[in-house]
Amino acid sequence: MTYLRAVLLVAGKDLRVELRSREQLVTLLFFALLVLVVFNFAFDFTVIDFVTLGPGVLWVAFIFSGVLAIGRSFQIEREQDRIQGILLSPIDRSAFYLGKVAATVLFMAVVEILIVPVALVMFNFRFSGRILLAILALLLNTVGFAAVGTLFAAMTTSTRRSELLLPLLLFPAAVPVALAAVKTTSHVLAGRPFAAYGHWLQMSAAYDVIFLAAAVLLSLLLAYGPGSTPATAPVRCAGPCRNISRTHCRRRSSRAPFRPAPHSSKSSWRMTNCSTDPLTPRKPKACCCTPTRSRSFPIQPSCGG
Repeated sequence: MTYLRAVLLVAGKDLRVELRSREQLVTLLFFALLVLVVFNFAFDFTVIDFVTLGPGVLWVAFIFSGVLAIGRSFQIEREQDRIQGILLSPIDRSAFYLGKVAATVLFMAVVEILIVPVALVMFNFRFSGRILLAILALLLNTVGFAAVGTLFAAMTTSTRRSELLLPLLLFPAAVPVALAAVKTTSHVLAGRPFAAYGHWLQMSAAYDVIFLAAAVLLSLLLAYGPGSTPATAPVRCAGPCRNISRTHCRRRSSRAPFRPAPHSSKSSWRMTNCSTDPLTPRKPKACCCTPTRSRSFPIQPSCGG
């Protein structure tokens, strides 16, 4: 499996879940619309210029919608116990992270595409700037916020107070990208030349590169560092595999030859290294029964028999 395909598979999984449930996107849209309505009644935009206050209103809606999207994405993984399956899958940890970032960017982009025209009509503002620069500003700042948000969400998803810790960690770290987003959007809406806000776009691009690179390097360190097993490395048995059934593999979990760590998940066994018959590919000829547990404690697998 190529690296790009793994990223697309993770992002596609989140998109398929959303298409089946249709809960997250509707929630994000209603929340963003609620923010616009509240600010529309709170301020008189016939007196206040939209260029002065409008970018802040827009990015308040986008940022809080993004927090909901990021939190909901990892909440589903935690509630349905998908994290363990993802950690056991033969994909790179950084590919999983980038797939989550891509899905979050797509969700936020859909909200932005629908909310920006509504805001222009609601606040009676006629946009006369360059559309491509506006799209570039939205894209760079959305990617930056999704990158840092996904990183902190992955760090706090296994904690008991993840819903509380995520905003506490995310908002201080997202101050640079939020500031750059508001300033850039203000200049773009005012129709000012690129030289007036080019440095803000450079700041957003640098922020994106720094956090994406830091998250990828951190995932590689966790995957290939001391005392850990690479996510893409195949698990090899200590001896020859024998013909065992799935029922026998499940029964072996009751007499596992190791004691799991205090904070690790419940130990289990899974079928690995199955050699199949070309005539009957669904029926493995020889399999290994491999013990599995938490992500940072690799265990030497034991073969069937």
